[in-house]
Amino acid sequence: MTLGASAAMGKPLAAHPKGGALDTETSVVTVTASRVVPKVQSTFPASGAKVSPGLLVLRVTYDTRMRPEGWSYAQEAGEQYPDCAKAPRLLDDKRSFVLICRTLPGKRYAVWFNRPPLNDFTSFGRRAAKPFELKFVTSEDEPVRTLTEAMRADPALSTLGNPVEPDGLAAYGQDAPPGEP
Repeated sequence: MTLGASAAMGKPLAAHPKGGALDTETSVVTVTASRVVPKVQSTFPASGAKVSPGLLVLRVTYDTRMRPEGWSYAQEAGEQYPDCAKAPRLLDDKRSFVLICRTLPGKRYAVWFNRPPLNDFTSFGRRAAKPFELKFVTSEDEPVRTLTEAMRADPALSTLGNPVEPDGLAAYGQDAPPGEP
């Protein structure tokens, strides 16, 4: 009988040298699916969406928990890439990254998440996420001018505070902290 079958049937896993069983209880072992390749679950904007120009909180959510220090946003040659901050923030769910960007009216944008050779979006099991290309367009509408307004555009973020401020701007009850315009 194999060790695996013995453990599954609740029988002793090993015999004591003096005759008794060492372990007679069945143990449940949880194995992390570290061989699973993380995939993009959702983005904001959604692929192919039309959004207002101006400030944009670009969000990518993966189907598994991700490492906070690993991320790769890449542009496609010949495609427009938004003007974005240098580093994203991993939200408390440990699956969603947000990056504050600025877009212009009437443009087509493309953003890659993990475009080889840049494969830094990785899970806690250190598996690189499957590459994903997000394409969206901006309308000719009035631009989004505040971070609060940009966050409200994404239903997944509309209940969160400011992703840049630790306590969020909601603590101030306004769009800007006291003393700022």
